Amino acid sequence: GEERLPFELVVLEGILGEVAAAYGRRAGLYARTVEREISRSCGGGAADAHGTVEGLHRLGAFDGALRGFEGEAGDALRVLEDLLASDEDMVGLLVGERRAAGGAPPDPERHAVVEVLLESYHRRLRRVARTLRELRAEVARARDVARVAVDLRRNRIIEFNLHLSMAAVGLAATTSVAGLFGMNLASGYEDAAGGFAAATLASALLGGGVVAACRARLRRDATVAAQARAASDDRVALAALLENMATLEHLFDATARAGDAGVG
Repeated sequence: GEERLPFELVVLEGILGEVAAAYGRRAGLYARTVEREISRSCGGGAADAHGTVEGLHRLGAFDGALRGFEGEAGDALRVLEDLLASDEDMVGLLVGERRAAGGAPPDPERHAVVEVLLESYHRRLRRVARTLRELRAEVARARDVARVAVDLRRNRIIEFNLHLSMAAVGLAATTSVAGLFGMNLASGYEDAAGGFAAATLASALLGGGVVAACRARLRRDATVAAQARAASDDRVALAALLENMATLEHLFDATARAGDAGVG
C-alpha cells in the first residue's frame, strides 16, 4: 500500500498547509479590496479633485500593505528554498527515523520524500507572491493615473490664474486711460443730474462683483488642500486596518468554519 508519511512530516505538512491557505485567503482579500478601490479612485464618478486626492492617498496605503505582505511571503519562500537547497537539512527533518535508528542519520535518499512535500508548498507560495506582484503593479498604474488627474487639476488652476492676471492687466490699462483722459473729454454725461453718483456706484459694484467671483473660485480650489489633509488622515486609518489584515483573514476563516459546522 501507499507509504505513510512520518509523524514529523505530517505535522510539517499541516503547518505549511495552514500557512499557504492563510496567505492565499489574505491575497484574495487584498485582490477584492484593491479592485474595488481602483474602481472607486479611477472610475468616472471619482474624477473630481476630492475623489482623486483621496484615492491617491488610499492607494498609497494599499501599496505599503502589499509591500509588507509581499516581504512576508518572500521570507517564507526563502526558508523553503534554503531547505530545498540542502539535502542534509531535509534529511534532518526526519527526527523520528533518526530516533528509531538510535541516533544514526537516516538514509540520505530519504530527502526525496521531504523534497516533494516542500516543493508542493513552495509552488503554492510562489503563486501567492505572483498575485501580490500583480496587485502592486495594478496599484502602481492606478496611482499614476491619479497623479495625472491631480496634475491636470493643478494645471487648470494655473491656467485660471494666468487668465485672471491677463484680465487684470487689461483692466488696469483701461482704467489708466480713463483716469488720464476721463476728466478732460466731454461725454455728455458730465451735465446729467446724479451721473457721478450712478457711475461711482456702478463701478464699485462691478469691482466688488469681480473680486467676489474670483475669491469664490479661489476658495473652491483651496478646498483641495483641506481634502488632501482629510485624505491623509484616512490613509493613516486605512494603513492601520491593513496591518491587521492577517487577523481579519483568520476571523473570516474561523467564522466560515463555524458556519459550516453549524450547518453540518
